[in-house]
Amino acid sequence: MANSYVPPVADNANFNFDTGGYIPLPPLAADFDFALAIYRILAGYSNIFTAIWADADASLESGKMYTLSYGPGVALSVVNLAQKDLFDSYTQTYSGRVDETLTNTDTIDLNVDTA
Repeated sequence: MANSYVPPVADNANFNFDTGGYIPLPPLAADFDFALAIYRILAGYSNIFTAIWADADASLESGKMYTLSYGPGVALSVVNLAQKDLFDSYTQTYSGRVDETLTNTDTIDLNVDTA
């Protein structure tokens, strides 16, 4: 495939989208098909998502996905993709499996080391 875009490795991500050859798909071209598998299970009530990660070997049938929201109703949610359920969650009032709560609502980024 000539002139295809090859993204940098995750640790060297550069979000300067003027790299030659990059042409984003139209917004309606994405079909994540979440409605058939998982919906309305994330913790918190904020719908402003600042980060979404998944295990390196995650798929629709295995691994975990991590979402982080921002502002009032902030939450870190860990979704078990095999069971299609909320495995763990953290809010400002709920401490999750490791007994820690979120201290702020201004969450910006998430880096999950699942190695």
